[in-house]
Amino acid sequence: MHHTFNLCRLIGSGLVALLVVLLVGTASAQTAAAPDLKTEFDRIFAQIVTLSDADLEVPQALYDRYFELQRNLYPIPDERHSGGQLDQGMDGCPGTVITQPPPGQLLNFYDDGQINFMHDNCTYPRCRRGNDVHYQLVMNHPEWLLISTCGSVYDTYLCVFRDSCCADTAARVMVNNNAPQICGTNALQAAISACFLLSGTYYITLDALNSGTTGDYQFRVQSVPDSVCEVPIPCTQDSEHVEAQHPNDGVCESGTRVECGDGYCGAIDRLGDRDVYYFTLSSCKVVTLSAFADDTRGQSGYNRGLDPALRLFSGPACDHPIYTNDNVGTTYPDDIAGNDARIVTTGELRAGTYWLEITGNTTTGKYEFLITCRPCAE
Repeated sequence: MHHTFNLCRLIGSGLVALLVVLLVGTASAQTAAAPDLKTEFDRIFAQIVTLSDADLEVPQALYDRYFELQRNLYPIPDERHSGGQLDQGMDGCPGTVITQPPPGQLLNFYDDGQINFMHDNCTYPRCRRGNDVHYQLVMNHPEWLLISTCGSVYDTYLCVFRDSCCADTAARVMVNNNAPQICGTNALQAAISACFLLSGTYYITLDALNSGTTGDYQFRVQSVPDSVCEVPIPCTQDSEHVEAQHPNDGVCESGTRVECGDGYCGAIDRLGDRDVYYFTLSSCKVVTLSAFADDTRGQSGYNRGLDPALRLFSGPACDHPIYTNDNVGTTYPDDIAGNDARIVTTGELRAGTYWLEITGNTTTGKYEFLITCRPCAE
């Protein structure tokens, strides 16, 4: 019996050891496979973004593989939320009504459903080419809101219109395709975090990037209590500009005179348009020149598409810019592009006249221009 007991212990120990080896080996194999899946997932995401940026249809097989990898790498509960006010948004304008509560109360709207039997009512170029769902948001006071489709299982796209439902692109005030900075690993889902400064009715289209897309969506409109809407800078005038004829030496031939501390409204109306301002300093100054446009919340050009660029020249020669800036970067954690422009003259500007050129790269739209000055250090 004694030997039999030892033999059983030996056999049992061997089985345990074998089981441990098998488990460790399986875990190691899974660990080794995970980076490969993540690499493929990131590669397919980049392919989808490239195609969508080029305004091309994304093959359904690419989407299928993307969402298959997403389910494996980042599984999420497949459940509907009991807090949903509806089971399905409206198929067509004007859309299901969402009313902002009085000041001091938070907005928390949720909806889910499917787009399988919806229609492409707000088609490209007003929004996108997929089946869409529509909402109307009634705003009574300024508030920062987050509109998101996080948790949806297809490539979503958001368009927000003001005063008319998908009438034309001129009424469209905000768009978003992908918001990984908000939706995390749901990187193909759209979201907009923005200040709704003006009262009135906004019309929201929850669209699909591709035609023929089907799937479940999740849609939320929520207050962002820690964010404060910014009041636009005061514009002392809407300036009309005489266009310069040459890229460099023509800049200093004409322009709109500005003074330190003023804000000015303007627009790049067409591709190739250039607005020129000039200012005269009577003493040494450090000058900050800012063009607020597509990426500065609360300004009239926010989300209107202009990507401004600045060049500062010193007269009278104006043969080359002394400062330039295209993308200043963002001061907001959920903005990606940061495409607005700002020049801070790290070198002091002596007394004299200076000329500032504002262009739009390959974009058009409104901007607000601000000039501030402070004395040079003695």
